[in-house]
Parts: sequence; structure tokens; C-alpha cells
Amino acid sequence: MCGICGFYQPGKTSDVFEEPRAVLQRMSARLIHRGPDGNGIWQDEAAGLGLAHQRLSIRDTSSAGAQPMRSSCGRYVICYNGELYNGDELREEIARATGKSPRLQGHCDTEILLEACAALGVERTLSLTIGMFAFALWDSRERKLTVARDRFGVKPLYWTRQNGLFAFASELKALRELPGCAFSLDRNNLAAFFRCNYLPDPLTIFSEIKKLRPGWMMTVAADGSVSETQWWSALDVALAGMADRVTSHRDALEELHRLLRDAVRRRMIADVPLGAFLSGGVDSSLVVALMQEASLAPVRTFCIGFAQSEFNEAPYAKAVAEALGTEHTEHYVTADEALAVIPRLPVIYDDLFADSSQIPTYLLCKLARESVTVVLTGDGGDELFAGYWQNNHPIPFARHLPLSRSLLHQRKHFGRWAGRNPVIGGSVPREYFVQGITDDMFPADQELTQYIDTMHYLPGDILTKVDRASMAVSLEARPPLLDHRLYAFAWRMPPTLRRACGKGKWPLRHLLDGYVSPELTERPKQGFAPPLTYWLQHELREWVEDLLDPVKMRQAGWLDAATVQKMWKDVQEGRQKTHPIWAVLMFQQWISC
Repeated sequence: MCGICGFYQPGKTSDVFEEPRAVLQRMSARLIHRGPDGNGIWQDEAAGLGLAHQRLSIRDTSSAGAQPMRSSCGRYVICYNGELYNGDELREEIARATGKSPRLQGHCDTEILLEACAALGVERTLSLTIGMFAFALWDSRERKLTVARDRFGVKPLYWTRQNGLFAFASELKALRELPGCAFSLDRNNLAAFFRCNYLPDPLTIFSEIKKLRPGWMMTVAADGSVSETQWWSALDVALAGMADRVTSHRDALEELHRLLRDAVRRRMIADVPLGAFLSGGVDSSLVVALMQEASLAPVRTFCIGFAQSEFNEAPYAKAVAEALGTEHTEHYVTADEALAVIPRLPVIYDDLFADSSQIPTYLLCKLARESVTVVLTGDGGDELFAGYWQNNHPIPFARHLPLSRSLLHQRKHFGRWAGRNPVIGGSVPREYFVQGITDDMFPADQELTQYIDTMHYLPGDILTKVDRASMAVSLEARPPLLDHRLYAFAWRMPPTLRRACGKGKWPLRHLLDGYVSPELTERPKQGFAPPLTYWLQHELREWVEDLLDPVKMRQAGWLDAATVQKMWKDVQEGRQKTHPIWAVLMFQQWISC
């Protein structure tokens, strides 16, 4: 994994900035946590282009993997954050297209991706990839800059376009180093944040910055024109799968097992120590079981626990680890350890983010980084195989609301404030909702909610949480269940197979039963949350009261103090969960940094 950033000002007649290299250095320095093993800068001053890279060495740790990297033909330069898991196949595709094998200086995936783009074109290369990534590719002949993001949004990419300048970065903080650019808080986007405690793509807290959407690419041409292209569509793949359902459940499970084994095996390739997160739930347990099956040595697994039993997954993880024979590390988090993280959360997550499981996620990443540089995770199982509660509940019919089933679900599931929007003068923008869905596309409510979760909750919450937490400690996290081949095959399974016997993720459960006893993993879905309500009312009480001070809130002018005080009172008296007030606290902490 790495951190990338850069800028391009087409048709410039003078330096983009007074000291463009110094600007690149400042931008890159803000991303050093994403890549502490090396850095590089590449400029085409005549074109007004600058690229910068912070390297976390995973594949080919030699200088042959340094970036930004220039193609063997000299035409292209790449700045890349990610991992490809099918480098050998891409190399063969290059050879078929050119009649000769590519000239490679090392064995890192960056070089293979770069040479594939040079030989096959960007869109063709993207369609062939198996991996997670965000990158910028400079075409020096046509003076064209292309940025692209992976299919599910595992890796982030922010961009802004101001005063004839296009700039991009892995995180917001790097873009804020650009001199002369505006960064103003967007009230409507802030209202969107309070609907679901995160900002779905393409929204950010700033009016002038957006996130590149998963499966999309942008090209900035020499004449300054900008075009956006969707190179992969989760919707198209889902609809194609629904039109080509599997007929044999036994054959489907065998094919799923094969795909899972291959997805896990590919993600175990690394030139640095490797491990896995293990919660003891279905998804992580199956990933670890497949890793152990493919490994000659015990897999290193990691889990954290809490003293409060209702929040503690550690005993389940330990039991699964013993059954699989992993080298297991667990750590019980004290309140002081967890509370020490909270003031740093706005810096770690950068954009607004308020899923309280961000605390244990960061602590888990920190624990794992003491022993390994790469971990495999179980993220994606719920979205692909109907693991969430809403996948088993019909979308409520509201005769008085002229809304599609899609919007009815999104209003209910992604609207925790339930009409109590605390933002003064802010309303949720249209971009907050997943677009392009008609009621006839997904006859089954289960599949409609699955698709919406994949487009909204997965990239906006789950993947953001893991990326920022892991990269804050220079740890690479790989989610094998988000292999796009698995996604395509999952949509070929009918809803009755993905959610069978009254249980979500039934195919994954069935396969896991072949590795460990169901007694070890069969339990109600618990989530990964700390005892936040208790902390807010006790250890964190002084911090909470200071941030929620009505006088300070009125002076700032962003939130309605009376609404916020009502929410805090409801939490204290047990009438309201902590999600909304945690969002307020994270915003107040963020704006004070």
C-alpha cells in the first residue's frame, strides 16, 4: 500500500505554484503513514504536472519498485496505490498483444500494471485486473492524466478542480496543502453525514472536493477538458447474474469454494510478514481456514477483546484459532487505551467519519502491525451473501409516499436522525442516495438491499474504516471476499441460496462447516463495537460536555444546540442509541482540530 498525490494544470504558461516541488513534498509528507518506506517525486514542468508517492514496500522491496515509475517505452508514468493479484496473467496478456514479453526491471505489480496500460490501454487493463487500487497515469505524448479507482472502492482517491488546476490524493489532508485553493464546509454534505455517520461517495465535507466513485476513471486532457467513465458497473454485473441463475446448488457451492480458495491464495502473496484478522465470526473464520489450508506454517491471527462480555468477541476468536491451529494473538483493551485514541480520530479518518467501531478497528490494526505488514480481512461477506438484518426484512410499503422501494429503503436504513437534522440550513443532497435503480430491476427486497449496501455502506463505512485505520499504522489490509469474480458468482445464486434456513451467508456457513464445528461460529451477529454508551456517561463525560457546550455550538453556527442537547439527554436516559450523538462529537472534535 502507498499514498499518492499530484496535480495537473493543462495549458499553463507559468509555474503552477511558486515552488511546485515544495508543494508536492508537503502534500506527500501528509501521507507518510501510508508509505514510510520511501518516497519519490516526478515532474513535467513544461506540462504543469507533478506526481508524488509514499511507498509501503510489499512486493519487491528493492529499488526496482520505487515510484513514480516510468514505462519501458518512456511514454507513461504511474503513481499507484494498491495490489494486483493476477500479475502473471497480465504479463501473458501483454505478450499476446505485443508478440513479446514485457521488459521488467523487477517483480512488483506496479511495473506490470504500468506496462499493461502502455500495451493494452487503460480501460482494457482495468477490465483484466484482479485487485484493489487507486492510481494516476500520465501520458506524456498526449499530455493526458488519467486517475482510476478499483471496483469496490477498497482504496480511496480524492480530487478537486479549481482555477484550471486538477489535483488528487489518497486523503483529504494532502489536498489541503495546495496553495490558493478553497476548502469550504458544505452544509448539505454535513447533513448527509448526520444521516448515516459517514459520507457516501462521491461526497466529502468540502464543497470543492469529491471522491472518485468505485469502478470509475477520470481523464484530464491537454485542452483542460475532463471526462468521467465508469469502467466497471456493480449494477450491470448484478443484473447479469440474476439473468443467469445457477440451477444446481451443489455445483454452485463447489464453484464458490474454488473461487474462494483462489481469491485467498492470490492475496497471500507478499514479500513481507502476513497475517489475518479473526473475530470468530463466519467471514473472518472462513478466510483464515482457507489461508491455513493453503499455508505450510500456522497463519498468524489477531483479535482484540473488551472486559464487558456483551462486546467481547475474543473468546470466540480464540476457540476458532485453536481449532484451525493458527498462531493467535489477542489483546484485551483497557478503557484508557481506547480513550487515548479518540482525540486522534479526526486526524486518522481525515474526512468526517463516526462509526464507533473505528476505535477497536484502529487498535486491532496497531496490534497486528507489531508482527506483520499485511493482513487478510473478512470484509464483504455480508454485502455479497445477505448477512445484514435488513436483508431479511421486507421494505416497508408507504402508500402516502410516492417513492420507489429503493428510496424507501435508503430513507429508513440510512436516516438515523429520523427527521431531526441538527445542521442549520443544511439538507441532504441528491448525491447522497444510490441512483439508477428502478423497482423492476430487483423484484426481491433482499437483493435490492444487498445492492444498495454494496454501493453505499460498503465503500462509505466498512472500507473507509479499515483503510484509514490500517494505513494509519502502515498496515496493508486485503479483503479476499471482495474479489469481483466472487461478486459476479454470488449474484448468480438465487436469494433462497444466499439466505437459506433462516440464516444469511448460508453458502459461507456451509463451507465453513467443513473446517470447524458450527458450534464455534453459530451465534447472533454481534458487530465490532466498544462499550461506547458507558464511556460517554463516565470516563468521557467531561470531554462530551465540553464539545456539546451550547454556547460554543451557537457561536460556531453549524449545529442547532437545542436539537443536540435533546439527543444527548435521550442517550443519557436510555431512549436513544449513541450513533447520532457520536456523529456530533466526531464533527465537533474534527472542526476543533
